[in-house]
Amino acid sequence: TQTIGEMAAGNKDLTILTAALQAAGLDSMLMAEDKYTVFAPTDDAFAALLTKLNITKEELLADQATLKSVLPYHVVPMVVKAADIPYGTAIETANGQTITISDANVITDSNGNTANIVGTDMM
Repeated sequence: TQTIGEMAAGNKDLTILTAALQAAGLDSMLMAEDKYTVFAPTDDAFAALLTKLNITKEELLADQATLKSVLPYHVVPMVVKAADIPYGTAIETANGQTITISDANVITDSNGNTANIVGTDMM
């Protein structure tokens, strides 16, 4: 059985996430045997973010403070399978913020930002 960190490192669509976790020193958190669910931003999602922020991948990876505050926003400290998602209910993330998932597989954060869920239950 692979850890979340190992799965991410082996996924060709999660290279920026893997690099960001390593740059922030958070990769070991997801290598642990604890139970987490990660709403993992794909490289395409990161590319859109970099364009929106008008920064390079290298600039993002150099900003450890931002990475350490934002990356845990994508982690829920429990296992959440797609069939068990409490649609419309706030779910607390590892950094204490909340996300809400609609039945259309759209995640909304507490700031109103949205993202689409493109894959589920990668155990």
